[in-house]
Amino acid sequence: MVLDDRSTYMERDQAFLAAFADVEIVVEEIIGEGELVVCRMGWRGRQVGQVLDIPATGRNFEIMGSCFTASGFHYAYTPQI
Repeated sequence: MVLDDRSTYMERDQAFLAAFADVEIVVEEIIGEGELVVCRMGWRGRQVGQVLDIPATGRNFEIMGSCFTASGFHYAYTPQI
């Protein structure tokens, strides 16, 4: 997913996070060179609300992914469940 501005990102991120409880986000690694920054991170928590088309399960989850930014605010997340 690529978002063009910070406010759009924040709105979508808050709506997504509302579906989870006990969320932990751990930054594993950050690498930067010039205007490019890459971050590898892990998320874990429990799904307590609907997210996308998945109804609340109450189950725990753990996801690894990456985010990128270059020359402005751009965001991409590549989940590895």
